Amino acid sequence: MIDRLKIWVSSKSWFWKFRIWLGRIGFAFERSAYKRSASATKAKANARILGSIAWIGVKSLFGVVLVLAALNFVEGYVGNNLSWLTPLSADDKDFNIEQLRLYAQLLTAIFSIYFATIGIILSAGYTRLRRDIIQMLTNEQVGSVYSRVLVFSAIFCLVATALLLFRFEPGLFVYAVGTILTLLSSLALFPLGQRLFNFFDLNLLARSEILPSIARHIEGAANPRNSISLANHHSKAARHALEQLSYIDDRVKADKERLGDKLSALSDDYSALLLHYLQQKHTIDQESYWFPRRSKHKQWFLAGDSATSMALQMSSQEMLVEEKLDRQWLENEIVGRLAGHIELAFQVGDFDLALKLIGRFSTRISAYAVRFQFDVGMQELKRFKEIIELAFASSDAVADDKTAKIKIGIADTWAALGSNLCLETLRQMITFEKELKQFFDADEWSEKSLRHLPAFLQVDLAFIVERIEFEQEIEGQRLSKPKYVQQLAVQKLLQHYSKVLPALCDFYQNMIPDFVSLMAKLKMSEAATQVVLASLHSHWKLPRWFDELAQLVDRYKEYRHYTEEQYTLPEINTAEMSKRLASTRDNAIAMLGSGAMIGHIFEPKHNDELPDHFGQIYFELAETCISALEQNDESKLTKVLPMFLSLAFLAADSKFVDLSLDVNDEFRLHLISTVINDFASVLGFAILYGAYFDNEKLSESALAKFDTWILHVTDKQQYLKRMVLLSNPYSFSMSASPRGLIRINWEMSFKHRARHDGFEDQMSMGRGKQHPNKIVREFLRSHSDASHLFFAIQVVPQLEPIDFKIDHHITFLARRLREDDEEVQHEDF
Repeated sequence: MIDRLKIWVSSKSWFWKFRIWLGRIGFAFERSAYKRSASATKAKANARILGSIAWIGVKSLFGVVLVLAALNFVEGYVGNNLSWLTPLSADDKDFNIEQLRLYAQLLTAIFSIYFATIGIILSAGYTRLRRDIIQMLTNEQVGSVYSRVLVFSAIFCLVATALLLFRFEPGLFVYAVGTILTLLSSLALFPLGQRLFNFFDLNLLARSEILPSIARHIEGAANPRNSISLANHHSKAARHALEQLSYIDDRVKADKERLGDKLSALSDDYSALLLHYLQQKHTIDQESYWFPRRSKHKQWFLAGDSATSMALQMSSQEMLVEEKLDRQWLENEIVGRLAGHIELAFQVGDFDLALKLIGRFSTRISAYAVRFQFDVGMQELKRFKEIIELAFASSDAVADDKTAKIKIGIADTWAALGSNLCLETLRQMITFEKELKQFFDADEWSEKSLRHLPAFLQVDLAFIVERIEFEQEIEGQRLSKPKYVQQLAVQKLLQHYSKVLPALCDFYQNMIPDFVSLMAKLKMSEAATQVVLASLHSHWKLPRWFDELAQLVDRYKEYRHYTEEQYTLPEINTAEMSKRLASTRDNAIAMLGSGAMIGHIFEPKHNDELPDHFGQIYFELAETCISALEQNDESKLTKVLPMFLSLAFLAADSKFVDLSLDVNDEFRLHLISTVINDFASVLGFAILYGAYFDNEKLSESALAKFDTWILHVTDKQQYLKRMVLLSNPYSFSMSASPRGLIRINWEMSFKHRARHDGFEDQMSMGRGKQHPNKIVREFLRSHSDASHLFFAIQVVPQLEPIDFKIDHHITFLARRLREDDEEVQHEDF
């Protein structure tokens, strides 16, 4: 019966008219309620401003009050002790009235002076601005409240003098209040007028008026009690205020004087606004009219059959227009403005300012990561990359040292900020698991509870809330089980991760290498090298992060309860991504083996204000050589070994021999000895691993490069003798080598591998098997280093005659290997 009544009522036109009338009434009530709320908020703000104005006057009035109190005390003392002080006469009362009239005139003059000051400012810098900007200055809150105080004080004094018409003489209190108001207004004129002159700088107007206005509208849109109409009002008002801010931004950029201070202040304002918005955005209803609608035109062949047929019958394009919510409108506007600031700094040639503006991106990284706004942050970085590349390509190639250092800093900062964004995003993915689990434990699905989740999940999971509300309305209870909705939530989350992680990997695989390649083409080898070296630290961290991500994805798979296709969880191949990143690291190391990119490190000068590229590249290449040998990777070794040997010979033959190096002679010899032992150890391990893996190409290619270098030496015998002597630090010093830890780690790694594979060495105490190669056997039995093995096999046979003392570790290995050869020859005979 009730259903029939509903159908009958809904079929009547008067029902819909009545419903529309009720909607209008409800809208009118909401509008009036909002106006009252806005009025109350404004009244509170005005009260605070009034209090601040009063405090300004009271502080200045304090000294006067002391003088008046002293005078009042003297007057009371004289009146009580002397008879000549009589009560006020009629003339005195007339005088008080005249004083009140004077006060009124004085207040009117102050009012005129105050607005004359505004007129001066308007005529000096605001006459060519938009009308709403001018109105913003004349209606700014502090000045408006002060103007009201002035008007009230003037009227108060005038009314007090007009009381005589009603045969009422103003009393002492009226005179005192009028005096106090006049004094407060007069004493507050100077600080408030001085504040007005600050508005010659448009930045102050933007910070004091526009930014608070946009922030209030953001908070209004985030208020869940407001309707969609009110959210639309806040959106329009915020866009209008943002237009005002953009207009001021354009005016500031047009004035090239003091551009550094103005752009920095504006960038800080935009950053503060963006951070405030990102903190509030997830609380805004994702279907709210705060987000403007953009028209999207469908393609006729891709649209549905019914939509195409209807559009064809009506010959209308409107049928194929679809509205899309622009949920990134504010971020895109702010990001565009921030990028414009950097672009302008490059255009005027202020690289120092550009570096400062790019560095301010660091304040936004945390917000991007916490709110899963990785795409917005990466959008900024891509735009910065385009601007930097264009600026470097168009700038003068020959620059002074200061500009060259700033360019290196710009390139390094951009790469470091990108890495920080990526790492912070990975960290947030790990920590968000706990927040999501708490949400699942609460098992509360409503619009209010969803607002505790990131914005993208609010959009993707809104249908679950609608479904649960529908179930409760129709069935009277919730039918969707926790396991079902949890799997849907994890599905949406992993779909987001499946988009973010490839973009994150793309930053390291493509963006940074492309950036480095361009720096190298522009002959900015220092900048290119610094970016590569700085990125190696991120490559060191990434494998561990992706291992944790792999474990995280496995834990999320525990929420997989339904096997239907529409519920399946996306596959995220973290192992493949980690493998590609490892390949990217190898490519970065290979870049360090290119003389075209790192040619600057061969220059004798060293700048302490920049990182030590020579030392870091030297040790990175040494570690890569050992890693290639451990992996039995001949091609990888061939890419990096020539450059490592070049750096080692450079250091041993000229860099540390240079007398300009401020070290004592003993430490200088230790440095040379360290370098000799480093490259001798690398070549020795090439021999060892070549024998261990039965891959002669490892040792042959490495030793061939050493022999090629030795051929260019003037006195080969003297050079080899010097190498052997300096390789033993005890031949010239009583102290051990200060740089032997790295080589010890290389040796421990080799012996640990041998023990793991079951071969006998000194630590195994005869419990392992013998390695089939005699070089490996003798090395594992001895106490020698890999450098000793290199000298014993490659250098000692080339020394003739040997008329100096050689380290016994070298002679022992040489004798043992020679004895084994003789035994083999004797057995063959």
